[in-house]
Amino acid sequence: MRKSCKIGLALLLTPVFLLLLSLFVVIGFISTTSGSSFIVSKVNSLLEGTLSITLDLKEGSLVYGPVTDKPFEVLVNDVVRVSSDTLDLRYNAWDLLFKGSLFIDKLKADNLKVELILPDDDTESEEDSEETVEDEESFRLVFPFPVKLKTLEVDTFAYLSDIIDIQVDNIRANLEIRDSFASVNTLSTDNVLVHLKDDDWEDEEETASDTAAAIENVAALDLQKVAGKVTAEGKETAAAASAVTGADTKATSENSHSRAFITRAREGVNSVIDSLIEGLKEIISDTLGVLGFNGGEHGEIERLVTVDLPLDANIGELKAGKVRYYMSNYDTGEISDVEVSAFWNHTLLSVGKVRASHPLGKVAVKGSMNFDEYFTLNFDVSGEGECSEYTKTEYEGALYGLKGSAAVTGSLVDLNLNARITEPQEILVRGRLNCLSSALPSELEVSTRKLVYPFKNAFEDSEKTQLEADAQPESVSEDNWQATADRALNENSSIEDSDKVKAFAISSEQEKITLSDFSLKSEGPIMGDMKVRLEGRLEGYGLENAMVELDCKVSLARALINKLSVDGSYQGAPFNVAYRGLTDYSSDVLLDGRLAASASDLEDLNDLLSGKGELLTDFLFRYQLESDNIQFKVRSIDGNLILNGKQLLLTGRDLVGDLAQGYNLGSFRVTQGRNLVDLHGMVGEKSDLVGNLSLKALEDLAPGLKGNLIGRVRARNSITSPDLSMLIRSKGLLRYEDMMASDLSVNASLSASEGRIGVTVVSEYLKLAKGLKPSRKCALDLSGTLAKHRLSLNCGGNNGGYIGAEGSYSEQDKIWQGSLKDLIFVSQYTDPVSLKDKVEINIDTENMSGSLSAFEIGGEMGSLQVGKTEFGSGRISTTVDLPNLDISKLTRYLPNAVMRGSASLHADIDMIDGVPDIKAQVQANRNFFSMASFALGIDKALVEASFTGSQIKAHTALDLFRNRGRLEADINLSDPYEARKLSGNIDLTELDLGLFQALGNAFNELKGTASVHGSLGGDLSMPLFNGTVSAKGSA
Repeated sequence: MRKSCKIGLALLLTPVFLLLLSLFVVIGFISTTSGSSFIVSKVNSLLEGTLSITLDLKEGSLVYGPVTDKPFEVLVNDVVRVSSDTLDLRYNAWDLLFKGSLFIDKLKADNLKVELILPDDDTESEEDSEETVEDEESFRLVFPFPVKLKTLEVDTFAYLSDIIDIQVDNIRANLEIRDSFASVNTLSTDNVLVHLKDDDWEDEEETASDTAAAIENVAALDLQKVAGKVTAEGKETAAAASAVTGADTKATSENSHSRAFITRAREGVNSVIDSLIEGLKEIISDTLGVLGFNGGEHGEIERLVTVDLPLDANIGELKAGKVRYYMSNYDTGEISDVEVSAFWNHTLLSVGKVRASHPLGKVAVKGSMNFDEYFTLNFDVSGEGECSEYTKTEYEGALYGLKGSAAVTGSLVDLNLNARITEPQEILVRGRLNCLSSALPSELEVSTRKLVYPFKNAFEDSEKTQLEADAQPESVSEDNWQATADRALNENSSIEDSDKVKAFAISSEQEKITLSDFSLKSEGPIMGDMKVRLEGRLEGYGLENAMVELDCKVSLARALINKLSVDGSYQGAPFNVAYRGLTDYSSDVLLDGRLAASASDLEDLNDLLSGKGELLTDFLFRYQLESDNIQFKVRSIDGNLILNGKQLLLTGRDLVGDLAQGYNLGSFRVTQGRNLVDLHGMVGEKSDLVGNLSLKALEDLAPGLKGNLIGRVRARNSITSPDLSMLIRSKGLLRYEDMMASDLSVNASLSASEGRIGVTVVSEYLKLAKGLKPSRKCALDLSGTLAKHRLSLNCGGNNGGYIGAEGSYSEQDKIWQGSLKDLIFVSQYTDPVSLKDKVEINIDTENMSGSLSAFEIGGEMGSLQVGKTEFGSGRISTTVDLPNLDISKLTRYLPNAVMRGSASLHADIDMIDGVPDIKAQVQANRNFFSMASFALGIDKALVEASFTGSQIKAHTALDLFRNRGRLEADINLSDPYEARKLSGNIDLTELDLGLFQALGNAFNELKGTASVHGSLGGDLSMPLFNGTVSAKGSA
């Protein structure tokens, strides 16, 4: 019996032993490198067409972890490809058997890629469509055993798809999963590059626009259907996710079942997005009546689909050195020093921190959001703008030195914003919005005590104030600020502070505008009418204490402006401007309203103006965006002011037209006593605009002006090629201060269509300045065409002459060529002067460059020689020579003097952007000058001078006849326009005092010599001399 039991037990245990032995043999086989390679090849054979694994093991196994230095790839057909150049995965699968967990010591891969290869058109087979999944109310993903990954090392990682590409360099991470928890404990990377491929979106813009319009115009739907649809899709999504989780146990070797699993997994993800979007569209379209900040008392706004993650996700510490996101029309640029920590538990997302830096500034975010019901949230945001040259010049300098914080709280039906900008100027912003109501109810308040534009000036002003306090503890007034800053620089300021002071000195001279006590309030639905009120005070650009008020009702299509007024002073003159009307911007931009402006005292604007001025106009303007054209209708315009003590009235009626086709002017009149200007007619393809002048009392227009002018101006034909004519005459004497003309007549015509011009100006009597004798019978004539024209000017009398010139213009080459052929000038003060030869002139009108040939003008005294003159690109250069000027000819201006000798002058003139660079030299030899009882003989003289705009230098060397003295001087004048500081040396050696004994009776028998040696200082207003004066002799 006992023996039979042993035999039975042996027979029973033998299969178990053989099974265990086989299992250990298989495990042992898998634990070897060759065994693992065999298993991989068998899996490839069984799942051919669905799954493919490329793994050439160098060492390790599937039990202890595969290691290969050759390319590794896992391909799931029509789904994903995972590959790397190398793979080093270290773990011990026996931990699962004995410890119930898997510890991965290392996962290292080079050039790791995950590439989605989804087909363009995914259709389920009939077998797939018939599959059903059991509905579940909620789904929680539970990992069967804990997994820890101690070290993840990836040199280069790339995620590639049709929608987005992500490239990450140098990943180092520590990961773990357990139960329903997944955590990235630590992760660091050098570079992250994200590219959103939105090129195909442009083809969908029209469809998206149509969809948006349909959403806005949809009627009220059955909310129960919406809720039911979202719920059903949510359940289907949960079931699909469940199918993903159980894929390992349900997968079979049949390709059809594998493809069904892949399709349902992909659609499970898409279903979440689609249900959310469609549900939101239908919910929002049903809430046209919700204008408050809640979900509605009767369920007008359905609660949103709850987003409950199937597992808890944690990011302990994520750091990225550089991050960049870009798409076709947007690029964030380089974002650096990114830090993230966050935790998502069921529906609650908690963000511990998000920090990032950018060339524009830094930002930090923390808070939480619950993806349940109306998605409540609570976030704190803070940031500051960089102080750099980039932020100073870009974005109008608004980010330069900017600091602020904001709190975003509430839910999507009552979203609240409280923001505060603290530097460089304080701005408070409070906002409220119901995001889920299609009417978008909103509230907004913006206020600031002081706002300066350009914005960088505000930052500089605040630093300037701080620097003033540091440099001078006591009170420093605005007047002595510069002196205080200079003293701080000279005494104890650092180099950095000195640069700031210099910057402040420059920026303080720049024009800026300041908005003070500013308040903006708006209330109402964004999709309806919002009430907007604005108040503030403007200063700058001539404005002083200008109060601005705006009261209007605004919608997305138009604004009804009840009041827009500005009341203050401009350049010291009080004024008021008020506007009310309608502004429509639904398609084109239309303004229809009345504008009234008045100023109580215009004297500060111009010396000719005084007293009160008023302007009232009623108009309609329409800017057509498609054609870039402006249509207008000025129904009326009326104004009055005091000009030169006389009232001037302005009236206009019915100015109707547009800039492209032309306009019709009913009437426009300016009257002042006996002076009248009247303009009326049409401007367009067949223009006929007439202006009549009847100025019978010119003395009423400006002081010093006397006489009368009567004439007519007319424009005909096309507005692009008009024919103009003008005839103006003055009877009797026309006078402005010391300038006079009698019987002046101006007759001009211009035919743009024919390219012909004719101008004739005639005056019987012409006097240009006080002390000059008048010129007689003056006539100017300009005639010809653009291609060829000529000019002549002729005047008789004691001050007269003749000028003759001709020229031509090539429209194709944009070149004007001409010549000054004749120039004769006769003056009561000089002998006749004439041009020796004609001057050739060449001008490129496109870039305004050209040249004048060398020429010479001469008379009895000598000749002035001007070298070739060239100009262009802000530069003019030439030379001037005055050789052998006969000094004796100057006696006509000093009849009691005797002068003999000659002098020569040479100058090189160069001017760049208005800054001169002139070098001149004057030489004189054997010159004699005597007047009354004083005589002076100069053996030789040399004067050398230079002028560079910032400095004038002069060197003088002079020797008198018979060694009776020598003068040598160097004189410098710095900053000749402002400071005008003097410096230099003067040396007068052995001056013969006998030169002065004939000057009156005080110096009879004066003998001896005098010497002066010293230096100059001070400025032109108060020159200083420091030196010695010595004399020896007798008197």
